[in-house]
Amino acid sequence: MGHVYVLTNSNMPDLVKIGATDNSDVNVRIRQHQQTLPGKSTLIHHVQLESPFMVERACIERLKDLAADGTKEWFHAPVNHVIRIVDHVANEISRDELLKREREADYILKSRKPQRVNTVEEIGAITRAMRKHLGLTQQQFADLAGTGRRFVSEVEAGKTTIQMDCLLKVLQGFGIDILLSPRMSLEERLDSANFAEK
Repeated sequence: MGHVYVLTNSNMPDLVKIGATDNSDVNVRIRQHQQTLPGKSTLIHHVQLESPFMVERACIERLKDLAADGTKEWFHAPVNHVIRIVDHVANEISRDELLKREREADYILKSRKPQRVNTVEEIGAITRAMRKHLGLTQQQFADLAGTGRRFVSEVEAGKTTIQMDCLLKVLQGFGIDILLSPRMSLEERLDSANFAEK
């Protein structure tokens, strides 16, 4: 369980930040902002949810036209507007959607057939379904896999900036193999590239 939060900073009065944390205590993250940002950071709003990083990404996508220069998490927008977006997206990405993904992942696990995976969200759904199937908490699984609980949470949430070596540890901990299979031979690829150039 984590949080999506909205904060302001006294040195940036025209900006509002959206962030996410997998820490159950959102104030820990706010204190980190206090230490890294000049000025006083103030928590304006937060929502506790299962998939905070997924909701954060969706909120950032919705507000991207209002993003401050050089950043994707700070926005030129009224605070109330940002809060409404966060609440709406949190409700939109509902428990039903997560359960649907877990059912799909559960099918993959039970069929034991190789599956094509196109997104990190699909990897997250499979790992979450496997962990729940085994009856483990994120912390218990992290201990078994030799990673941190936060990393397991980020994998399950489909965070796109995770470290590949740690992801491989998590997948190996679940007994999931990654098989790379080229869609076409190198020669076919070169031929299609040469054709495209002509």
